Parts: sequence; structure tokens; C-alpha cells
Amino acid sequence: MPSGPALTVRDLELRYEPAAPPVVDLPALHVAAGTQLAITGASGAGKTSLAYLLCGIERPSAGSVTWGEVALDQLGETARDRWRRRQVGLVFQDFHLVPQLSLEDNVLVSCYFERLRPSQAERERARAELAAMGVPAARRDIRALSRGEQQRVALARALWHRPPILIADEPTASLDRATGAVIVELLIDAARAAGSTLIVVTHDQLLIERMARVLTLGAGRLLADSAPPAA
Repeated sequence: MPSGPALTVRDLELRYEPAAPPVVDLPALHVAAGTQLAITGASGAGKTSLAYLLCGIERPSAGSVTWGEVALDQLGETARDRWRRRQVGLVFQDFHLVPQLSLEDNVLVSCYFERLRPSQAERERARAELAAMGVPAARRDIRALSRGEQQRVALARALWHRPPILIADEPTASLDRATGAVIVELLIDAARAAGSTLIVVTHDQLLIERMARVLTLGAGRLLADSAPPAA
């Protein structure tokens, strides 16, 4: 069963310069809770910008992004950051792991924004997530990991608090085909097990084909939506 809220977007625009064309121009979008959704399109189509709007990293120039009862455009920066830490698991193309921290502490890094020290239960869950991703927590040095292993740590970090929303930006772009296929399965299985809404920005046709719904963007606008027709 889906664990989180539905997404509703209305009259959404993002402009970096007032007189410039919008980077994102999306009049309406509804995504049911638990949907597995791909955002695709050519480079520069506005895919990552849209993903950042959907998780509150970017604030829209106009319009609204609402998850359930929470309108992100109405929140200040601190409140958006707090909401995102608690509600969203993020997987970036550049993994943003901290070399000075152990694998376990990389998974737990969001805890340090909330309080000084993770609890024992949180540490045990972090180790369990690493084990589920096939990376032993006992391995200490992030720099000694392959890119595929680093991506698994990034996935464990995104998933350890069982977020209702999971957003991944090009999660397989820097991986070879075989490793990318493994990461796709881990990502999809983890989202399904948690009932999370999964949104991936991707050019990877294998990943696109596994999603239940695909949005295709061009110049910030929605060109195609494979959403099934309403019953």
C-alpha cells in the first residue's frame, strides 16, 4: 500500500531571469501516491529543475507544488528543508558521500541535522539498509568503493528512514550497463516494498520501461504523458 501523499502541481513556473523563457512551465500534474514515474527528455529540457521543484530544493517563480496537504511553495526555506529531510529520499547522480565518514555514518548523515547523535536503533537500521544493498557496513573507506558500490550507499542513505517519496536524478547515468541494471532493480524493489512514490529523472531506456508512467519534457513543457486513462 502507498505510504505517502499524492502530488498536485498547478500553474508551475520556474524562471531564472524575469524576461527569459521559463525553465519549467507545467500548468497541471497529478501523481497518485505510490506511483513509479519517469521524467525524461533531451538535455536541457528542464527535467532536473522539475525534480528540484517537486522536492522543494528550488522554489517556483509561480504556481504551486502540493504533497497531500503540504504546499511547498508556501513554506520558508528552513521549513522546506525540514519537510524534505523527513519525507523525501534523494539520490543524486553525483552521490555526495562524505569521504571522512564511515559507510554507516554516510547513511545516517541526515540525523546530524536533527540532533547530535543517532540512536542505536537508527544505527541498526542503517546497517540493515547497507546489508540489503549488498555493501557491508564494516567497510570504512568510501574512496575504496566502486561507483556501483557508492551508488548503493547513496540508495541506503535515501531509504534508511523509509521515506514516502523517493526522487532519483539520473541514478544509473555513471554506471556500466550491468551495474545500472542491478541498481534499477534495487531502486524499484525498495520503493515498492515501502509503498513510496518513486520519481526518476533519466535517459536510461531500461529504467524508463520499468516505470508505470512516463513524462516527456521539452523546453520545460510537458510533451507527452503516458498516464493510463482514468477509470
